[in-house]
Amino acid sequence: MGIIGKLFQKDVDELSDAGWFLKAHSLWNHEKGNFYKPQKALKYLDQAIKLNPNKGEAYGSRGIAYFQLGNYHLSVENHTQAIKIDPEYIMNYINRAHAYFQLGMYEKAIEDTTQATELDPNATVSYTVRAGFYSQLEKHDLVIKEYDQIIRLDPSNVAYYYARGWNYAVKLDDHQKAIEDYNQAIRLEPNQTLLYIARGKSYLILKDFVRMCRDYKKACDLGDCESLQMAKKQGYCL
Repeated sequence: MGIIGKLFQKDVDELSDAGWFLKAHSLWNHEKGNFYKPQKALKYLDQAIKLNPNKGEAYGSRGIAYFQLGNYHLSVENHTQAIKIDPEYIMNYINRAHAYFQLGMYEKAIEDTTQATELDPNATVSYTVRAGFYSQLEKHDLVIKEYDQIIRLDPSNVAYYYARGWNYAVKLDDHQKAIEDYNQAIRLEPNQTLLYIARGKSYLILKDFVRMCRDYKKACDLGDCESLQMAKKQGYCL
């Protein structure tokens, strides 16, 4: 065994399961919620689990790494083991739901998000993930119901009003409802150009050209003039 091999073996011999787990999470990307190097993280997590087969968080982390590598079956297996060890931690259900969804096991994915909402009815993440699943399944009425609950839980989050408004406008062709959500979003965050452009598009569909031009001009004042310029070319705005 060479020097590098001896040093690695010394590392293996001396680290505890917690040490290996922390070593894996030194590769964690906090912005994206996954690993920079999932293959390397797996090696460290394997060591943690070898030393402590009841370390639930290591199985959960290994499930995330397998998901990143596209091995959804092993992702499900590891999250399932994590749930057996810690059945109260909702992120294990949510992460397993993502793996189930990738496998086309849509009912199981929905069941896991539902279990997460039952364990913690106030955690918006469970509803937003389920809304995303319903959106991909083209069940847009159910998407709206999810956002209704999300907004009840977090009524000051602009992104939720925008998301519900977008679904009303683009998927359900209900522009009056969309405008109501965009109005609330603008009240909360009056300097977001995206909100004025989205509301302007709904006014266009409703043939309310005065309000449409007003929104496009506001968006232009905030730095995005593309919609206004296009509306001028089409003769809608002066």
